[in-house]
Amino acid sequence: MKEQWKKTGFWFLMSVLTVMFIFIIPPIIFVTVICFTNFLCYLVSAIVVSINHNARPYLCYTFTAVFISLLLSVYLARDIASEGINDILAAGDMMIIIFFVPILLFMAFHKYKSGKKEEMIQNGGDNYGEKNC
Repeated sequence: MKEQWKKTGFWFLMSVLTVMFIFIIPPIIFVTVICFTNFLCYLVSAIVVSINHNARPYLCYTFTAVFISLLLSVYLARDIASEGINDILAAGDMMIIIFFVPILLFMAFHKYKSGKKEEMIQNGGDNYGEKNC
C-alpha cells in the first residue's frame, strides 16, 4: 500500500515538472500526458488498495488506463464530429487518438502482464494463491 502512494507522489511530481517545461520545450506535452495518466492510474490504485487491502493494484491500474483511453477517444470523437471538413483541429484530434490511445492501452497491457507475473511468482506458480495438498 505504501509503495502505491510513493509511485503516486513520484508521478505527480513528474507531471508538475513536465508542465513547468511545456513553455520552454513544447513537444514535452506528450511526456506530460503520459506522466499525468500514470499519476491518475496510480492514484486510483492507491486509493482502492488503501480501502480494500486484498485488492490487486495492477488490476486497478489497468482498468483506470483503459477507462482513460476510452474516455479520451469518446471525447475527441465528439470534437471531431463537431468540426468542419478539412479542419486542422479535427486532424489534431485524430492524431491524438492515433498516438495516445494505443500508448495508453499498451501501458495497461504491460502493467497487467507484469502484475500477473509478479503475483504468480509470489504465490509459487499457483494462480489462486492456494497451495494444493
